[in-house]
Amino acid sequence: LGYWNDTERTREVFKPGGWYATGDIGELRNGELRVIDRKKSIFKLAQGEFVSPEQCEGVYVASPLIADCFVHGDATRAFVVAVVRVVHQRKQQHNNSSSDGDNGTAAPIAAGAHDIGTGGSDVAVEGTPDIGTSSVEDTVAPTEEEVLVEMRTLAAAAQLPAYCVPVAVHILPPDEEPWTSANGLLTASHKLSRRHLRQRYAHHLLLLQTRGDARRDGALDATTTTVKALLAEVLGDSSGGSGGSGG
Repeated sequence: LGYWNDTERTREVFKPGGWYATGDIGELRNGELRVIDRKKSIFKLAQGEFVSPEQCEGVYVASPLIADCFVHGDATRAFVVAVVRVVHQRKQQHNNSSSDGDNGTAAPIAAGAHDIGTGGSDVAVEGTPDIGTSSVEDTVAPTEEEVLVEMRTLAAAAQLPAYCVPVAVHILPPDEEPWTSANGLLTASHKLSRRHLRQRYAHHLLLLQTRGDARRDGALDATTTTVKALLAEVLGDSSGGSGGSGG
């Protein structure tokens, strides 16, 4: 019993006592065991935290703003970034043709054509949504900040660690090729093909990480400035108080 002519791989998966290591990562909660990721998908960040990207993606695609999500990180950074396909919103149409029509609120419409959503979803969305005569100009995409705020909210509700929340996201354009098994961006079982997605979006991922570095450095600089100001204020008050008591 084992892999044909591959004793090393057989030894890796067949354990003493007759156990077989499937490579799945499970979560035991309330007496129920759920498969939440694959062992090979998990990556480690710079400060040693392990991230289960499939678990994170499953949380984020529950948002009505997010159709697909690919979370990326590595051991060179202490944060994660993401590539996101958003759900475009259709502008409310007004009966008059005044300029007020451009300020209508947005209503959600179905996501663009894609094979099967991420996060282990079994729901297929096929074809371009029927939005009548609406064009790209008639719809509006959520901004990066809106997507990030949504991700923070969902992560907090799901009790994900802070390091699992992307610090920057790349929003795919409306005409971006969908992720399918046909183009290799999904596996045959409709899971994300992470290696191919990393290759496809390597440039964007690097830019996102660079932006993440800048935001982190900016936050550190702001914190340092605040601490220095507080110390100066405290020391100044202490010096003034000492001088007054000495008089």
